[in-house]
Amino acid sequence: MRYASVMSPTPRLLPKVDYSERMRRVVAMLDNGAIQDALAETHFNEGEVERGEGIVLRSFHAIAYILKGEPLLGLRIATEAKVNAPEAELAMHRAEADHALLFALQALDEHARAIELAVECEKFSRDHDAKELVARSMRAHGVSLSVLGQHDAAIEKLQAAIALFEAHSPYIARILHAKYLLLNAVSRAMNDGTHVGGAVPPDHAELAARWSAFAVEAKANGLGRLHAMAVGNAAIATNHLGDTPIAITQLHDAFVHQNALQLGPYSAATLCQIGAAHAKVGDVAAAIVSYQRGIEQYGESNPREVATAWRALSELQESAGDVAAALHALRQAFAAEKRFNDQAAMLAVAKAEQKIEIDRLAANWTRIAEEDALTGLPNRRAYEQRIVQTLNTLDADEHLALVIVDVDHFKRVNDEHGHQTGDQVLRALAQTLSAATRDGDFVARLGGEEFVVLIRCYGADQARQLAERAIGAVRAFNWRQHCAINAVTASAGVGLHSEITATEPNVVKAMYLLADRRLYAAKKLGRDRVVAEG
Repeated sequence: MRYASVMSPTPRLLPKVDYSERMRRVVAMLDNGAIQDALAETHFNEGEVERGEGIVLRSFHAIAYILKGEPLLGLRIATEAKVNAPEAELAMHRAEADHALLFALQALDEHARAIELAVECEKFSRDHDAKELVARSMRAHGVSLSVLGQHDAAIEKLQAAIALFEAHSPYIARILHAKYLLLNAVSRAMNDGTHVGGAVPPDHAELAARWSAFAVEAKANGLGRLHAMAVGNAAIATNHLGDTPIAITQLHDAFVHQNALQLGPYSAATLCQIGAAHAKVGDVAAAIVSYQRGIEQYGESNPREVATAWRALSELQESAGDVAAALHALRQAFAAEKRFNDQAAMLAVAKAEQKIEIDRLAANWTRIAEEDALTGLPNRRAYEQRIVQTLNTLDADEHLALVIVDVDHFKRVNDEHGHQTGDQVLRALAQTLSAATRDGDFVARLGGEEFVVLIRCYGADQARQLAERAIGAVRAFNWRQHCAINAVTASAGVGLHSEITATEPNVVKAMYLLADRRLYAAKKLGRDRVVAEG
C-alpha cells in the first residue's frame, strides 16, 4: 500500500501583513513602472523600521531590481529577506520574500523551480486563509505554465487567480496585472495553435478587441506601463487581421507611451513593427525611417533583434535602389549577428554560473522551509514529508509509531516566568527529546509546545518503552540549572499505523487523531506520563 495524503494539526492562523503607508507607496511605484523611485523608497538603515516591515521592503527592493533587468541581484536580495525572517511569527512577512523569489526565478527562466515554489506558497497561503496571497501564488503558477506551453492549465490558473483578486484584493493594479497575464497566455496559446480550453480559440479580431478594452481599463486606473504594453499588443493583433493602416496608428500610439515610460527595448521593437507595417502597405520610405529609429533606440542591446532589423532595412534600401546603403546595412547585420553569437557563448558560461548560484541560494530556502526557527528541529512541513516517506519504506514486520509530546502547564510557565523563559524551555525540551531518542528516530516541533517523534519499531511495547524513556528524560532534566525553573514535565500519546483499519482512507490522519486522543487521556490521568492504548 502506498501512502500519499498527510494530516497535521490545523496551523495557527497568522495575522495578515498590514501594509504601512510606505509599503503602499512602493506598491504604487512598482505598478506604475517608477523603478528608481521604488529602489530609493525601499532603502532603509538598520533599526529604522520594524523587522516585519523591513522584510517586506527588502522584498519590494528585490522586485524593483528584477523589473530593472537585474533578476539575479533581485534573487539574492529576496533570499536575504527570507533568511533574515526565520521566526514562525514572521511567516506572513516571509511570504512576501517568497513572491519576490518567484518573480526572480521566472525572470531567470527557472520556470520548473518557480512552479514548485508557487505550489508551496499557495499551500501556505491556503493554510492561513490568506486569499490574496493564494491569488498571487496562482498568478505566478499560471505564468510559468504558460511559458512552458501548458496553455489550458495556465489559463485556468490565471482565471481562478483573477476571481480571487476581484473578491479579496484592495489593489486594482493586482487585478489588472492578472488580467494582462491572462491575455498574454491566450495570445501565446493562439500563436502555438492551441485550442483554449478545448474550444476554438478567439480570432485576432476578438483578441485585438480584448487588448484594446484592457488598454482603456489600464489607462483609466493610472497604470501607464500596462496601458502602453496593451496598446502595442492590440496593434499586433490588428496587424494580423490585415488592418495595417489602423495597426500603424495604434503602434505609433504604443511607441509614444512606451518611450515616455523609458521602456527602451519595447519601444525599439515597436518602431521596428511600425517599419514592417509600412513595408506591408508599400511605404518604403516610412519603413526605412522607422527601422533606422528602432535600430538607434536598441543601441548595443538585443543584438539578435538588431540583426533582424538591419536585414529588413537592407532589403528595403535595395528595393529603393540605394545599393550602397543596403550593403552597409547588411554588413551591420553581420556585425550584430557576430555580437549575438559572442554574447550567446558568454551567456552560456554565465548561465552555468547563474545555475550554481541559484542552487546555492535554493539550499537556504529549503533549510528555512523545513526547520523550526526556535529549536532548530524539523518543522511541520518536514514532519509531513517524513511520515509519508517512512510509511512507504517500512519492512513487512515493522511498525511506525507516532508519539505526540506536549509540555504540561506550558501556559503557566509563560505567565509566571515570561515568554523568554518559555522559549528556553522549548529549546531545552527539543535537545532533551533528541538526546533521548535513537539514531533514526525523527523528532520535530509542530508548533507551540507540541512535538512529535516518529519511531520505527517492532510492536506497541517497544514504542511505549521508547516514549516513556523520552518523557522520563524530560522529567529528569536539570531545569533549574538551564532555565531557572524548578521542574517541567511532559505528556505523550502513542499511535501505531498497524492499529488503523485497512479501510481507513487516510492512515496518517487517523494515526494523528489516535495519538492525540491518547495524549488527552494522559493529561486527564494527571500528566507526566505516556498513554499508548485505549
